[in-house]
Amino acid sequence: MQELSIQLPKLFDKQKLIKAESKRFNVVCVGRRSGKTVLCEDLLIDTILLGQRVAYFAPTYKMLKEVWKDIKNVLNPLITKVSEQDKSIEFITKGQIDFWSLDSYDSVRGRKYHRALLDEVAFSPYLEEAWSKAIRPTLIDYLGDAYFFSTPKGQNYFKTLFQNERSQAD
Repeated sequence: MQELSIQLPKLFDKQKLIKAESKRFNVVCVGRRSGKTVLCEDLLIDTILLGQRVAYFAPTYKMLKEVWKDIKNVLNPLITKVSEQDKSIEFITKGQIDFWSLDSYDSVRGRKYHRALLDEVAFSPYLEEAWSKAIRPTLIDYLGDAYFFSTPKGQNYFKTLFQNERSQAD
């Protein structure tokens, strides 16, 4: 049997700590160049290696293109099907990654996921509505978890989520 070789992302200590201290819903507010995207990719890979379904959300399709390309390149030996139109990738593990834009979040209705990763969400004016009406319900069937990643950007729902998480930790 041919051995598969994939190059997994290397995590910094802070990224490893975020994973180690994770809970069902996680809010990660960090600065630019802190490795949010690398951590997202690592979490995507973890999920599909378990044969599970994961959704990756970015504020716009243009913002998700980098992760889409990275995942296709890194996991190419494991891919069984790619839909460029639907932005969906299936793997030999039976795992699946679906990529979504938060500016058209309603399309996710009716899906089921083990994990949802929401990247750069402070830049989405629709985050609260997208989360409560469309994304969170996709996690019910599997009691899935979610990660909200972003740099801070003014008064918005991401700031509310971050403040709520900090107040629960105190």
